[in-house]
Amino acid sequence: MASLQKVRAQGRTYWRIVESRRIKGKPRALPILPLSTADALLNRLLASPAGSFTVQSFQHGDVAALKAVADRLEVVTTIDRHAGGRARSPSVGTTLLLAAINRAVRPCSKGGWAAWAGTTSLSPLFPGLRLERLTSPYFWEQMDGIEIATLPAIEAALTRTVVTELGIELDTLCYDTTNFFTYIASTNERSTLTQRGHSKQKRHALRLFSGQYLKQVLSIRYDLERQGAERLPYHLDQDAIRHLENEVFDKRLLITDRHDWSDEDILRAYRGQSHVEGAFRQLKDDDHLAVRPQYHWTDQKVHVHTFIYLLGLLLARGLEYEARRQGYAQGLSALLELLATLRLARVLSPAPTPGGRPRCTWQMEQPDPQAWLLFCQLVPAQPPFVYT
Repeated sequence: MASLQKVRAQGRTYWRIVESRRIKGKPRALPILPLSTADALLNRLLASPAGSFTVQSFQHGDVAALKAVADRLEVVTTIDRHAGGRARSPSVGTTLLLAAINRAVRPCSKGGWAAWAGTTSLSPLFPGLRLERLTSPYFWEQMDGIEIATLPAIEAALTRTVVTELGIELDTLCYDTTNFFTYIASTNERSTLTQRGHSKQKRHALRLFSGQYLKQVLSIRYDLERQGAERLPYHLDQDAIRHLENEVFDKRLLITDRHDWSDEDILRAYRGQSHVEGAFRQLKDDDHLAVRPQYHWTDQKVHVHTFIYLLGLLLARGLEYEARRQGYAQGLSALLELLATLRLARVLSPAPTPGGRPRCTWQMEQPDPQAWLLFCQLVPAQPPFVYT
């Protein structure tokens, strides 16, 4: 069987085709055809009758714009500063950023990440990045580099940078909660974060994270000495129920230090909470920024997984914020899809002179005018961003 073999001679690397044969009972690789250096081989391929150059295009506009926001917010250095000093390449911060960009653009599993990334311009955007290294085990090991206790410090640092860099006004705060289902088994005792409860996505048979009050109200135990349904005796804490009914449910207490606001202004600001609910709807969108599926089995992994998609949401909202300042009026998903139409082409052509190196150039495909205008406003014209 023929195969490709790399050899070193006089400090240079050459390639040749060899065939494996048995000589005196031992396997030997016998040269069949020398191919010279990689540059010479590429020149021969490019000069074949099929054509004098090859072109391959990559999805570029959305991933480049999200990386530009991440660079501006110093996401990688902020995460790496709290990640315990792991000296790996790519770093923990870079790995989590790459995962967050995927959540924003086209959510997929960690196992499918490298295949997806190969269709985008992430390689030239992150010089030295080897996509094949970012396997599922690598992602999980890098996620282990973030302890739950360090997440609040990372989030606080990123929040301060967002407020400073984007000029966010802190005049109104809206807060809401939701829940997301998981596939964590009921017998899995490593996770205390996930609980049974009311699922807004109608997945009542699955455990949820972001549950609030169920543990205060309901207690269940398993009794081996009983039969049938009686083996699961339960107890409802009536005092806890009365507390929720009297102090929590159906109560709205609005607090503000804006003493110059009228009642109408306060209510109008409160109804801005719909923007928070819109964010939760976005996080349940399978095309962009989806939280699910969530296949991690420990609280630490659930926390870091949640941090990754919230980081993706932060980058996307930062992108949307800047786009709106430039006059863009559509929603976040429409913005990401518009930028995704900008594709980057890699053109390989043979060397202009015999024995020279083949040429590799990068060129933007013919862009949509609106997408190109936004791209120029959102992405800096400097390396590593490809801007031709």
